[in-house]
Amino acid sequence: VINAFFKLLKERSRKFSKAYINHHSFDSQAANLLIKGSRSEQEVLARYKPDHLSGVHKLFLPLCLSDHWVLFYVDINAKKFSCLDPYQSSGILSLNSKNVDKILQWFKSFLLPEFGYKDANEWPYVARTDIPQQKK
Repeated sequence: VINAFFKLLKERSRKFSKAYINHHSFDSQAANLLIKGSRSEQEVLARYKPDHLSGVHKLFLPLCLSDHWVLFYVDINAKKFSCLDPYQSSGILSLNSKNVDKILQWFKSFLLPEFGYKDANEWPYVARTDIPQQKK
């Protein structure tokens, strides 16, 4: 359902390009492959073509960790990484998390440099605290 939602967002962005930001949404499977280590970083990278990221302003990577959905994202214009977690106290994607480290390393060392962003290692990871709390 989450992956289908992001595909619909992309279609809306293509159809109404002047009204919506240009973005790319990764399938949640990419995060699972990286975190579980079932594919190498290069194998996951090989799934994406240069035209996937051409001119995008934001990159979205939905993740389901311990039955809890969060959204990792990259703001290319602002040159920063962040995460949206409706339960901030979960700590699932804190900067010290192994999950965040694997995802950040893939973006900084593999994906972004491959597509011309050579300074990605300098981009900060910003812990967002201004996210609305999800109701149970």
